[in-house]
Amino acid sequence: MIAMIGTVCVGASSLAAQQKNDSLLATFAGIEDDSTRLDSMIKVAFELGFSDPVLGLWLAEKSEAEAKSQRRSRMQVRAQLVRGSDYYNLRILDKALSHFLEALNLADSIGYAKGQANAWNNIANVQADQGHNLEALESYRNSRRTNLRLGSKHNAMIALSNIATIYIALGEYDRGIAVCDSAFKEIDDPNDDRSYGSIYMTLCTAYDTLGNLPKAIQNIDLAIEKFEKIGDDYDLLKGLLSKAEVLNKQGMVDQALQAVNRALQMGLELGGLEEAVGCYNLLSKIAKAKGDAVTALEWMEKSKALSDSIRTEESETALANYQALYEVNQKDAEIDLLNKDKEIQEAKLSNVWYLFGLVSVVLLAMISVVVILVRSNKARRRINLELQGKNEQILKQHEQISVQNTALSDQNEQLNNLNHEMSGLLHVVAHDLKAPLNQVTGLLSVVEDEGNLNPTQEKMLAMAKKVTNNAGNLVKDLVELGSAEQQGAQLQKVPVPLKSLVAEVAAAFSADAARKSITIETTLPEEETICQTEPNQLRRVLENLVSNALKFSPQGKSVRISLTQDAGFHRISIQDQGPGISAADQKNLYRKFHKLSARPTGGESSSGLGLAIVKTLVEQLGGEIALTSEVGVGSTFVVSLPI
Repeated sequence: MIAMIGTVCVGASSLAAQQKNDSLLATFAGIEDDSTRLDSMIKVAFELGFSDPVLGLWLAEKSEAEAKSQRRSRMQVRAQLVRGSDYYNLRILDKALSHFLEALNLADSIGYAKGQANAWNNIANVQADQGHNLEALESYRNSRRTNLRLGSKHNAMIALSNIATIYIALGEYDRGIAVCDSAFKEIDDPNDDRSYGSIYMTLCTAYDTLGNLPKAIQNIDLAIEKFEKIGDDYDLLKGLLSKAEVLNKQGMVDQALQAVNRALQMGLELGGLEEAVGCYNLLSKIAKAKGDAVTALEWMEKSKALSDSIRTEESETALANYQALYEVNQKDAEIDLLNKDKEIQEAKLSNVWYLFGLVSVVLLAMISVVVILVRSNKARRRINLELQGKNEQILKQHEQISVQNTALSDQNEQLNNLNHEMSGLLHVVAHDLKAPLNQVTGLLSVVEDEGNLNPTQEKMLAMAKKVTNNAGNLVKDLVELGSAEQQGAQLQKVPVPLKSLVAEVAAAFSADAARKSITIETTLPEEETICQTEPNQLRRVLENLVSNALKFSPQGKSVRISLTQDAGFHRISIQDQGPGISAADQKNLYRKFHKLSARPTGGESSSGLGLAIVKTLVEQLGGEIALTSEVGVGSTFVVSLPI
């Protein structure tokens, strides 16, 4: 969890923050050698990322600007990597990924292999955190290949260990275990207990998922031994919690309680609050398995209270960080504006004689025109007077139009502000509803697990779960729409393998399709197709469209997904055999909260936001979405992206 910002403050303390920034720069001013000073600034910016990431980010930006002015490209790559790391510590992942990609592009252009390796590793970390495991796998492979070329065996081994973790996350457990064995062989220092412990933890996860609990316990015990040896309390805490969960699965309740109680004590002492929540949840699960519903509920309430506290602290921290970032950037913008104004004034001063000569020529020309006009005949004067009168009328009309335009502009601005405030309020309210809805779902599960309900109570419980689930889906859509509307200017497009992405999305919905006896058919090219786009946003578009196709398709039908190229576009088509969309519905198809007259065939919920989200995302990607539909036959949505 990110520490609270204490040095770069908000509001009235922004002046103190600026003074601290100036003081920090002054400490480097005494270093005469440019290279040494810049190297020190980058190192300090990186270290600040763990204690004061906003201040670290500010210093990294200054370092990058100085490196650029001195034409020190490698230093510039390092500064960009630090900026990405500081954004990563602030959990602003899109910004972090953007800076890591910038660092990678610059490192590629200058042949800086070490910068390339670090950039690929950081890109993979962000992609893994975002759940994009296929992209993370390829990035870790690139990091490993680059480190091997550099002869950095240790970093290459770490990349291999991360590759094993991704394989396990993808469900390729045997392959992940094999890669772990290879990583063990690449550890060149027998005393590298941290690396050994990390790989043992990965193996524990694999064997636990495969159901080989003795093997899982064997590996987690080895990991705990390594972490205890080097005094790594935080990884030891995670190891103890994992061990407790595996022991509980194997029915060794007393040993599980011993491990989880130790983990809970460590979590509270070290400030590992997320792990403490995990301990409370496991204790609740153990109590429920013993039939002690009261104790189970008490543990769950502790988990809820601590989770709420964590979320509140994270929200306050994020708000403080964003405010501090805004104020620092605003101050820098003011300084840049003053510098530009100074440049303009200097330019004006340097050109004063030129302007004087130009004005003199203009005055002479005007005098000549006046002489000519004086010598003109009466008819010409009359015409000029008429023209002057018409010009005055035009000017008056222009002034009236200008006033009206100003009024309209003010009204439009007010409407835009109101719309923005309303969208922001919806986004905040929806986000704040997520935690209470999750808690209601958990409490309903406890009631259901207790059993002993009469038929009426069971029916009411099922209705409550359905209503809660529908509300959760609505909240999710509201949050997603708010994020989509705010994200457009921050897109970072990268080469994306469309064939793999489409296949991955189709596979992800196979279980949902099977529940309705629906077949998902894919028609994909033999060769991989690369598109320059933003993968996360495109994935959300396809997931929404495939989810809708399944939602409105009757049982036993098919959903067809195809990928083609024509007329300079990649075209992804999703076709269903549902009820179709009427001409009346198509007029308001992409409006927020507009629900179709056709209803989902399996009783699924519909918030009326899915297609509004899709259209917003597609347009931000620079693409188009089109619909062809026939009532009673089905609908086909086609997403077109430029090649």
